[in-house]
Amino acid sequence: EPNNISSDPESVEDYTNDPLINCKQGTIGMGLAMIDHYSEIQQAISTISIPVLLQKGSEDVMIIGENSFSMI
Repeated sequence: EPNNISSDPESVEDYTNDPLINCKQGTIGMGLAMIDHYSEIQQAISTISIPVLLQKGSEDVMIIGENSFSMI
């Protein structure tokens, strides 16, 4: 839901009109590819050694609870 991106209507419109953003449902093939490569992605993420600040608001509906910590 694009309205969950921001409370600023202009930002939501920019996001919705961005040609690089796909707001439609994914395909079965895309889902299977993500599942097939999940372990590779997790392994690659563990090799990143740069400082990263992750912030999540308590009312954030885009990232669910503890899922935001799975990349750490």
